Amino acid sequence: MKQLSKDDTGLEYTKKIDDLLKADSRERMFQDYIISPFLQRVLADYEIVPVDIKVSGKAHDYGKYCGEYGSHDKDGKTLRFIETPDLCVAKGWKWINDDGKTDYIATVEIKTPLSDNEFWIAPGYEEGEERKIIFENKVSDMVDFINNHMLSRDNMGYPYEDDDKHCKDIKKQVGIHLRGLNKVIVTDGIRWMFFYKDENGVCHALNPIDLGTRICRRLRKRYKHVRIEWDTEVFDIKGVKIPTDPKNFSRLEIQIQEFCKKNVTQF
Repeated sequence: MKQLSKDDTGLEYTKKIDDLLKADSRERMFQDYIISPFLQRVLADYEIVPVDIKVSGKAHDYGKYCGEYGSHDKDGKTLRFIETPDLCVAKGWKWINDDGKTDYIATVEIKTPLSDNEFWIAPGYEEGEERKIIFENKVSDMVDFINNHMLSRDNMGYPYEDDDKHCKDIKKQVGIHLRGLNKVIVTDGIRWMFFYKDENGVCHALNPIDLGTRICRRLRKRYKHVRIEWDTEVFDIKGVKIPTDPKNFSRLEIQIQEFCKKNVTQF
């Protein structure tokens, strides 16, 4: 099990995801071994910083790039409830960040490909049957939810607070992150989604990019991950089939770069 390197191709990207899922499918491993080094290669001019573990104290102001989901007055002080993303894309990163010299570009929310039912659905399965599963939330539905429930002036708190103390629903997470920075990337390594907030505070999304499809098997009313079918190009050279990068891999790299470099008014 090796971390993705700067010289790895798209085909090696897919193989290392497959290897990691067999060895250790925890989200943090996926973040550290795949997504973070991939983004650092694609965004060589930026820092890719893990920020998912919140550290108490006054040295670091999370409010510079994190969104709030509420506040509480205690002993004459206002305590802010902040949702941290998994990664922050920045220029000139500093932990002590009160000098205003760090340029915060985007936040990144990561899910393992083995995310549970809140993230994926597998309709119409028969027991033991293998089938492709689909992403539960259409991007357009996510954008509508975020605009109606997360970014409206009348609803800047944490919607459906009885669901969970920390929001697990991806729609809520993206909405809260957009209260911080105006660009959010969401990925499980297979699907990449790009959300942004325009100058009027309205959420939009670019077309998602898929590198493959998850295959699962129905088992006791739930489904179990079987494999990923990567959408790789295959060249036939003298009867020998040679797989190469996923079809959308180069487009993904370009879209990540443009998403981080462009102003939201350019989308």
